[in-house]
Amino acid sequence: MSRFAILALSMMLVAVALMGCGGRGSSAGCTLDQFNTFNSRVKDLQTCYQINECVSVTPAGNITLDASCFSKCVQEEGFSSECADALVNLTLCVDGKILATPPVPCDMKCQ
Repeated sequence: MSRFAILALSMMLVAVALMGCGGRGSSAGCTLDQFNTFNSRVKDLQTCYQINECVSVTPAGNITLDASCFSKCVQEEGFSSECADALVNLTLCVDGKILATPPVPCDMKCQ
């Protein structure tokens, strides 16, 4: 599975995880409508991540995820900066654990 497919999957899981933590909204600054919109735009976001090189891989195989690049892409899809940052921060936390060698399990709060 490509690294972009993994990131797309984790972005969908993050939206589901955050939706359960606030009913119609959350302390993260995202509304339920924003989460639903986010889920429907994962493919567009993945394209933005690729075009803007938000993910880089070193020759040694180390993966670097650029939080500000991810946030910019999410904001370009119409999300507030607070919601975009919340989604990106949790996503990068989860992705960091998934991409660790060996992968590290984490709960829905990415602890």
